[in-house]
Amino acid sequence: YDYGLTWELAGRVGSPTTRLEPEEPAMAVLQNGSVLLNLRDALGSHRRWEVLSTDSGESFGEPWETSVIGPTSNAALITLASGQVVLANPRSTTARVNLSLYSLNQDSIGTSREWNYIKTLTLGGSAYVTSTRVASPFAVGLLFETGSDTNPYNSINYMIVNTTR
Repeated sequence: YDYGLTWELAGRVGSPTTRLEPEEPAMAVLQNGSVLLNLRDALGSHRRWEVLSTDSGESFGEPWETSVIGPTSNAALITLASGQVVLANPRSTTARVNLSLYSLNQDSIGTSREWNYIKTLTLGGSAYVTSTRVASPFAVGLLFETGSDTNPYNSINYMIVNTTR
């Protein structure tokens, strides 16, 4: 640990052919060592975008739009001990509401833009979320803000969620 002395800027995300202004990336390292970024789009596409790096983040491929809708809010992305890739994100195009959970088969990353919807975790206001691994290989710990539809920042909650439907 060198307190940032050897820190270097890695690859940039973007494309001259894709209209995307990426923000607040969520990152997961996949079982094959690739790095998957899941991004919100500041231009307001109301979809999550992704991009893949096969060289530890030194460079990134072409970004793609996923099937996951969302407001301009962050999301949580994690690879579980089981190998399952899980995403938590507010499920709305207009507000930070209805925190929901999705999964993706690692074999389809880069070829499929379809996330599998698992379930909605909270109805109403839900905002910034982060994820942690827990003892079960098929569960995820989520720390997130909740509140009303107009103010999703009233409290901070933690829950452990089984990712098998």
